[in-house]
Amino acid sequence: SRIIKGMGGEITVSSEVDKGTEFAFALKFQYYDIGKTSVGDGIQRTVSGIKNEYKPTALLVDDIESNLLVHKALLKRVGFECLMARSAAIAITIAEEAKPDIIITDIMMADKSGIQLMQELRNEEWSKHIPIIALTANGRSYKKDEMLAKGFSEFIIKPFRMEELFNAIEHCSEIEFVWESKSAGKSNELNQNEQIDLVLKFIDSLDVEVSANIKETIEYQYFDKLEQLLLTVPLHEREKHQFAYNHLLSAAKDTNFTMMIKLTEAMV
Repeated sequence: SRIIKGMGGEITVSSEVDKGTEFAFALKFQYYDIGKTSVGDGIQRTVSGIKNEYKPTALLVDDIESNLLVHKALLKRVGFECLMARSAAIAITIAEEAKPDIIITDIMMADKSGIQLMQELRNEEWSKHIPIIALTANGRSYKKDEMLAKGFSEFIIKPFRMEELFNAIEHCSEIEFVWESKSAGKSNELNQNEQIDLVLKFIDSLDVEVSANIKETIEYQYFDKLEQLLLTVPLHEREKHQFAYNHLLSAAKDTNFTMMIKLTEAMV
């Protein structure tokens, strides 16, 4: 309780006789657009392409589809060929056939963890030299030096900016990027249509009644009500659709009329 309040958050408690008690907490974090990083004086350093003469292949491994889609869209934009796997078992099959230039895997997955996946790949002659980057939202349980000692090539804590991933890729592989410094506002981010598509998939994945209420608030541009509805979305749904949830919540808080109109048009 003291830690949550110290971070500017709040805790709520609900209880029902013979059923139990539910504790929930909410924290406010600064929202960052992925894909760009500031280097001072309003200048952002971004990746615009790949220097290598060949098109590198990245194998993305995560049991949450929305995470795969976001990372795939951003990596394809700079020139990668992307393959996706929603389990460690599928990832091994794909890796053996495709021999990717780099593997980017989440650590916590349902069937086997990213650690187990990495260890299996390190034990195979054909894959033991493939760079493997680990991603996790659980920075308290996993430390970078420990993960590197286990055999990962790089380790990144989520949420992260794409510049962190690009730096990690360059550091542990032979892939080189074309870096550019641009004025604020220009970035290597998902385009608006891709953002809208991910937000709509998130909304449609929710309970039917909740989904309908959110769509109504978007259509009539009830920003305060939309923000309130989003804060009632279960934590596991927020984590499953992290990018879309944060993007929609940010639009509600910023009274982003343009995005509401685009969403409304896409819902028709």
